[in-house]
Amino acid sequence: MALAYAQSLGDGVTTIFTVPFPYISKTHVQVTVDGVAVAYTWLSPTSVQITPAPAVDKIVDRRRVTPRDTLLVDFVDGSTLVESELDLSALQVFYLAQESFDLGESSLGVTEDGSFSALGRRISNVLTPVQANDVASKLFVETGVSSGVAIATQKAADASSAAVAAAVSETNAATSASSANTSKNTATTKATEAATSATNAATSATTATTKAGEAAASALEAKGYRDTASTKAAEAAASAAAAATFDPATYYTKVEVNTSLGLKLDKTGGQLTGNLNIMKSGPTLSLQNTDSGGNTWGLISAADGKLYIQKQNGTVVNEVSFGTDGSIWTAQFGDLNSRIETRATAWANDRVANLSFRKVSPSSFSVPDNGLQMCPAGAVLTGMNMAGTQNNPTMYYHYLQAYDPVRGWVTFSGA
Repeated sequence: MALAYAQSLGDGVTTIFTVPFPYISKTHVQVTVDGVAVAYTWLSPTSVQITPAPAVDKIVDRRRVTPRDTLLVDFVDGSTLVESELDLSALQVFYLAQESFDLGESSLGVTEDGSFSALGRRISNVLTPVQANDVASKLFVETGVSSGVAIATQKAADASSAAVAAAVSETNAATSASSANTSKNTATTKATEAATSATNAATSATTATTKAGEAAASALEAKGYRDTASTKAAEAAASAAAAATFDPATYYTKVEVNTSLGLKLDKTGGQLTGNLNIMKSGPTLSLQNTDSGGNTWGLISAADGKLYIQKQNGTVVNEVSFGTDGSIWTAQFGDLNSRIETRATAWANDRVANLSFRKVSPSSFSVPDNGLQMCPAGAVLTGMNMAGTQNNPTMYYHYLQAYDPVRGWVTFSGA
């Protein structure tokens, strides 16, 4: 049993603790919680209060610490010795002896078997061990254990990874073996392809030589084209220079026929074969002639869909009309006097031809003049010109002809 200290465990509730040992002065009593000094209040000579209450399982230590470096009583020679001072001096020594005993009893002691006993207490404030037989602290042991566990865990993980890697390697080895076989087959195929490629390369070399020859020929041909282009460029420049000095007036005075555009008639003459269409408003065609006396004779002209016969100096005689029945007549002598009748279909091989006229004397209208003023046999009277004097009438007549396959056109000689 301790003589100069008392210890108890906190419960988080209790705040009052006993002081079961004697002391000379309250200042010689120290209170600590888990080795740390705390403030306290004396409630009585044998109890103190700690606020707040120490936590659960915290060691609350109350300990007497008698001064050991100074004397509480200093005796002087010649002074009177009193009992209280002698008791106080003896008590200081006594308390110090008790405290030393408690300290020795609570310290590590050698037991009967030669080992140190910690009396069931923790050993604190221990340095990190260096030698193999040094005491190890909790931190050192936990660190070592944690390190060992970590290493063991890592090794286990490494072993697991190695096992997985071994399995993968085994699979990869099988795959590699299959790939190696495939590669062998591929190498054989590639060798065949390489031989084919070599043959193709030789063929390509031959083709390249041929193409080179063709390219040289093409280059020579291109040079010819270039020379031709230069010549054409020079001709084009010459044509441009000629065009710049071209006088259109000199062109249109030339007499020439452009066969690519068809027949061209010159003003001074020419011959036209085939059909001729003249489309223009007003007179579209006029055929004239000039005699030796300088008189202009209009032979025939056409305008507005009508045909006109003209005489000297372009005076219009009258228009020639065509009837729907095929007859031809002019209003100069009247419809009946100048009408040429059409023939029936059965007479398609007959015709009226050889227009003639003769003068008729006035007496011939009633008495024939020996037949000289009458129409000859086979002729048809086609008109009378009564515009002149009665002494000089004119009679017009046509001969009738028929077509004979042997003799051709034959004039009728009688009625």
